[in-house]
Amino acid sequence: MVPREDGSRGKGPTRGPDSGVPETIQQVNAGPAAPAQAGDSAMPVSAYILLCPVAAQPALREALARLPGVEVGAAHERGLAVAVETPDETAAEAMGRQLAALPGVREAVLVYHHFEDFWSSSAREEVHSSP
Repeated sequence: MVPREDGSRGKGPTRGPDSGVPETIQQVNAGPAAPAQAGDSAMPVSAYILLCPVAAQPALREALARLPGVEVGAAHERGLAVAVETPDETAAEAMGRQLAALPGVREAVLVYHHFEDFWSSSAREEVHSSP
């Protein structure tokens, strides 16, 4: 056990802005914050394993096919692999809750989360206009 600044003991440092340990997966994936510029955007890409019985998988596949930005991957006896693209972090969080609430889903396990950065329009123009 490691002594913490607040006097408690734990297996590692406390989380928070002063601890140097990121509080969320978003902070881990984003790295150091960069100033936002007009025209810049990032699209969250997530992967889930939806734990569900084999008998529920056909109906679950149909429900997933109706959700925008969702692609169903491999099936396994324990569940389905699902990839999700959303326009922003708020939509990504909402989609995670929606996946977990689908009939037949015992648990939606987030196994990957990343932000696909899109170049600003000015950077794109600069690259395309170069000889």
